This record gives sequence, structure tokens and C-alpha cells, in this order.
Amino acid sequence: MIFYAEDDPDDLETFKQVIEDLGREVLAFTNIRDLIHQMKNPPPDVAILFLDINMPVQTGLHALEIIRQSDKWNDLPVIMLSTANNHHYILESQQLGANLFIVKPNSYKKLRCALKYALTTDWKKRKVTVENFLYEPTL
Repeated sequence: MIFYAEDDPDDLETFKQVIEDLGREVLAFTNIRDLIHQMKNPPPDVAILFLDINMPVQTGLHALEIIRQSDKWNDLPVIMLSTANNHHYILESQQLGANLFIVKPNSYKKLRCALKYALTTDWKKRKVTVENFLYEPTL
């Protein structure tokens, strides 16, 4: 199951549409507290997690920190999403253990490309480097 934490209703709806278009299911959360609660109390189990960085109360970076402190979720692929192409966010996401950083594309087609990449990557074999951490869709 794909989990996604996002507080913006428009971004959330677009994400859900893309995931549905890709033939997958998503469970969405509008706050980090509910996300962490669900992860601790499955079903369903999370297979890949997408986190928006700018969330109220607790940020996606805070959630990433919590997740990476648990051995249970150490191998969980975590993809950070942000509208801000902010070097600080990118660097902190990588340092906290995210697998990929995607700057939210401004088109449905580019978002679909980015999410398809994230969903088809073999995260067990992919090594995170400075060069491959930031994903920028090319169309």
C-alpha cells in the first residue's frame, strides 16, 4: 500500500489521481500524527511512503526522523515531496535517510512520470548518492 502525507487538498487530489492512473492504491493522511499511528497499527502495511515537507504541526522531515529511528521501518522507501526546490530541505532529507527527493512538478504528466519512477525503482538495490537523490522529470 502507498501512504502519502499531504495537507494541501489540491495536491492530495492530484496525487491520488496519478496513483489511480498507475493502477495502485493510496492511503492519504493530512497530518503526521495520523500517519504514524496507522503505520504502528496496520493493516494495511505501508510499502512505500511519500511525505510532503511543509505540513502543519509536524513536518514531513519530522516524520522522516521518527521513521528512520525505528528498525521496523528502516528499509521502507521514503520519498520526500516539496514545492520548494530548497537546498536545505534536500540536504536534510538525504541526511535523515530519505530515498529520493522530488520537487513537485507543475504538470500532471511530469508528476505521473516522477511517481512512476518512484514506484518502479528497486529500492533494495538502489544506493542513494548526491547525484541521484534529487529527481527531476524530463519530458
